[in-house]
Amino acid sequence: DVILPDRFHMTMPQAEVVKIKDGLWMKVSGKWQAMPASVAHAIQSPIDQGIAQGMKNGKDLNCRGLQSHNGQSFTTYEFDSSGEAAGIKSKAHVVMYVDPASGLPAWMIVNGEAMGRKSTMTQHVTFDPGITITQPK
Repeated sequence: DVILPDRFHMTMPQAEVVKIKDGLWMKVSGKWQAMPASVAHAIQSPIDQGIAQGMKNGKDLNCRGLQSHNGQSFTTYEFDSSGEAAGIKSKAHVVMYVDPASGLPAWMIVNGEAMGRKSTMTQHVTFDPGITITQPK
């Protein structure tokens, strides 16, 4: 679960992690442990950088108006993006379908290229206002 920009709840086979603005906790072997601030910062910093770079690196934004996708009508946007992470340069063309009622993204189709390889990623985004992410007890 994610509540941008700084709340995450991740469950993995090895551990469970809760990250909020005030700290980071990991549940290992059934017990929650607070992590040092430096660990929380190490996790949040690339997220913050990614958001900032993503906003700065978007080019040629076009609103395509209402279009159909998967049998529904969405306000559709297209844009190009480029960036670099860990020394790897990438570029992408993004089509984003936004729910006209909520103004929130519903689908994103990303046609990208990095290290000479092309890829297509389709992401279905859902929002659940009932999700809360708080410090574990």
